[in-house]
Amino acid sequence: TASHLREACVSEDVPGPGKEGSAPDLDHGLGDAPHPSEALGGGLRMPPAAQALEELRAREGSEARRYEEFHQINISDLSIYDVLIETDKTDANAVVALIISRLKSA
Repeated sequence: TASHLREACVSEDVPGPGKEGSAPDLDHGLGDAPHPSEALGGGLRMPPAAQALEELRAREGSEARRYEEFHQINISDLSIYDVLIETDKTDANAVVALIISRLKSA
């Protein structure tokens, strides 16, 4: 479910770049320019999980109100979508394959 996915994506103890146990550096597509997180003092700062979840819910609520106000769309009404992809137990390659398949058949 969406709430399960939200909670799985939020962590209090994820190390930032350059910290012990950090994930390998990823190519940010800016050549030799410093990573954008460098402007934040050398690393990304992760908010506590509860704060991050609260901010995520506030942002989702704002988006839902905007879609309702400007487009008269209730984004939580799943019947309005052409395709629903449950990603809880599907890897990224299978999701991409499903999307491509649906696009080709449209």
